[in-house]
Amino acid sequence: MNKFALLQVGINTYPYVPLRGCVNDCRNLAEQFAKFSLTPSLYQKLFDADATRKNILDRLRWLVQQDVPTLIFQYSGHGTRLRDRDGDESSHYDSAIVPVDFDSAGVILDDELVGLYALVPPQKRLIILSDSCHSGKSQRAFITRWKSKLFRASTPRFLPENLIPELPEEASIQVRKNKWLRGHGWPAITRRKSFLENNERCVLISTCREDQTSADACIGGQWQGAGTAALIWAWGQLGIQASYGAVAEWANGWLKQNGYDQVLRGEGRPENCDKPLFT
Repeated sequence: MNKFALLQVGINTYPYVPLRGCVNDCRNLAEQFAKFSLTPSLYQKLFDADATRKNILDRLRWLVQQDVPTLIFQYSGHGTRLRDRDGDESSHYDSAIVPVDFDSAGVILDDELVGLYALVPPQKRLIILSDSCHSGKSQRAFITRWKSKLFRASTPRFLPENLIPELPEEASIQVRKNKWLRGHGWPAITRRKSFLENNERCVLISTCREDQTSADACIGGQWQGAGTAALIWAWGQLGIQASYGAVAEWANGWLKQNGYDQVLRGEGRPENCDKPLFT
């Protein structure tokens, strides 16, 4: 594996809707890198209170500017989907990740994220590992455990739309600006799926489909994301040169065998499937 820069964001201490395994996801992946003798050339982390909206966006700008061949962004926390107000999403929803200060600063929409991803130079590769929910269809989020057997041992990483305040005005202006540019000859960077399918230098590993939730679960006596746990287990079993496709296949087998209905998947160009994970 070539030199790489690593940005890890893990958030447990949300107001109203805390999680328990997100910081462990980041630590466990870092430990797996160490087991393979892989040390990031450049490293930044934002855990819990440090993972504000501003800090996440600032560190992402830092990441895409680093002069190394591979850039890795790991996000573990709540995800959500909001109704698209600008008509650029065929699903009628914008996906978003949820900073720790979402109740005052708002979420980070995929429009903003993809705008930053598009700044990665052509000769570099960006790998995104996201262990969160992006489902607007699921009604399973935050069902209390005594009302649902399904969640006695896990909690979905999904934030309902009614808990999310309006974006700050400066963020709303930037989102509208990005969408205006797309409609006036600018590259189509505001839709995550379109961007990934047409950009060979970017890969997204998502721990669930868009119509699923991603479990925050107690596994092996430790709280962690089921999807990240499955990925790390599969990579450890298959070895450092295991491909995206092979790791996903083994991880999904582990998830199914252990009773999780979420499906880990990779988004991006088909030719990336046979490349070694995190390259």
